[in-house]
Amino acid sequence: RLLAALAPGGLPNISAARYATGDHIAEHDDLVRERYSRREIAGMWQEYRGRTAAGVPHAAVSAPVGPGFRRDIALVYYLVPEGWGLADGGLFVDCETDEAVVPRFNTLVAFRVPRRHSVTPVAAGARGGR
Repeated sequence: RLLAALAPGGLPNISAARYATGDHIAEHDDLVRERYSRREIAGMWQEYRGRTAAGVPHAAVSAPVGPGFRRDIALVYYLVPEGWGLADGGLFVDCETDEAVVPRFNTLVAFRVPRRHSVTPVAAGARGGR
């Protein structure tokens, strides 16, 4: 329901990740331009509706025509262990403001795309993963 409220009429593009020791993401802006035919969209909807995203192709770029898809809003939902702190790493860094967000369990960071950001490396002593 949250996704439908944030992007009415949109088709959610969802991925999940678990960061282990040393994992990080270099600066990027989350701007993704993908083009799908209506047939590809219908096929993806039928194939993956109600299932997990495991194995879903990252992009279907074979169609030169069709509606253009773009990422307008990006969300980061944290499921880190309780007590995760600055020393554990895995911080979300907004490269446009130089602000960093320390992951906290059950918190959400939302931002408009494009927006330059990165994720700092997860520390060797971090409990669990990010």
